[in-house]
Amino acid sequence: MGTVPSSKVVQKMKAGDDPVYQQGVPGLLGSTTLFAKDFSFDGPLVQVSSKDTVNQAFKTLVKNNLLAAPVYDEAKGKFLGFFDVLDALQLICLSDMFVQVICALNPENIAADAHVQTSDSDSTLEQMFEDESNEMVHESVWHPISESTPWHHILYLLSKNIRRLPVMNASGGISKIISQSQIVRTLNDSLGKLESSGKQLPDVFNKSIAELNLGLCQVHGVDADSNTLSDAFSLMMEKHISAVAVTNSDGSLFSCITTKDIRAFHGLEDVMNQRLDAQGGRSAVDLLLEKSCRQFVYRCHLVQLRHGSGSPCEMCVTVSPQDTFRKVIHRLAESRKHRLFIMDADSKPVGVVSVSDISLFLFTKDWFSIALK
Repeated sequence: MGTVPSSKVVQKMKAGDDPVYQQGVPGLLGSTTLFAKDFSFDGPLVQVSSKDTVNQAFKTLVKNNLLAAPVYDEAKGKFLGFFDVLDALQLICLSDMFVQVICALNPENIAADAHVQTSDSDSTLEQMFEDESNEMVHESVWHPISESTPWHHILYLLSKNIRRLPVMNASGGISKIISQSQIVRTLNDSLGKLESSGKQLPDVFNKSIAELNLGLCQVHGVDADSNTLSDAFSLMMEKHISAVAVTNSDGSLFSCITTKDIRAFHGLEDVMNQRLDAQGGRSAVDLLLEKSCRQFVYRCHLVQLRHGSGSPCEMCVTVSPQDTFRKVIHRLAESRKHRLFIMDADSKPVGVVSVSDISLFLFTKDWFSIALK
């Protein structure tokens, strides 16, 4: 369980301690005025304890609207890694943990669910990280950096599909977390300043994503009516992706389901309670997972729809192949989404551009440095 350091040990970081930093990467470590300490961080900075159960850790993510949180072991005085919403997703599909979470979040509205049995959700994060035989423990990179790490190196690490980097202060604590999304927002701000000053943007930002061959790839998706929420979550786990397109019968985009959507379950407590009462011993989680993707999208976004935020498809950020790279960056930054769908003239998804794609493209072409000059 969790995103664990490949070495199983995380040392307190000092400037220059990073092995890749020490070796030097061609083209990365030129002169710069932007370091990790200069990146904005709008938080919140929340961590969970290794003694927390999976249920408790997941509740923390839901409460703070987070995708991941660092796990700290007080006894050992070190961070173990990240507890990620993807970890919770696996348990949600395999157990009744979610009923326990919902009841714990809203005890005044929901009666205790007597049929819920003890599951992996009662294990502590420490146990999950230490149990190497547990298939849910996935080897991924926990890579702390120092506050003096230059942005060239930050971009290099994020281009390697490391989703987030904890920035360590002198005392060994985390001062902020830099994500791939923050790189996109920082770039968007810099490009906006160039535009406001009347300066011309580098040509690459005015090229279409079709010209750059950016994001035009197979789109993993589910049918809105014939596929269930369980199908959508299973596809995400199978393909190791964080979102799937939800399409109508004609192939046009209806909406999307992402790992973020599992946090919206806590807004369906009344539905869960009614289902539990009506169905006796059946799990509310099972009932929801059996719903069609269209039904889930409508339920998940019910509050937004009631407040006039538009149709479910507007929950997705979309562009056309003819839109410019600049527009892609702007839409991702302003929407604070992690991906956008590329749509053809028939409103069918023909590609996806994610923040990780942007990081890789910027690093490969070194356009980030050009924009910041």
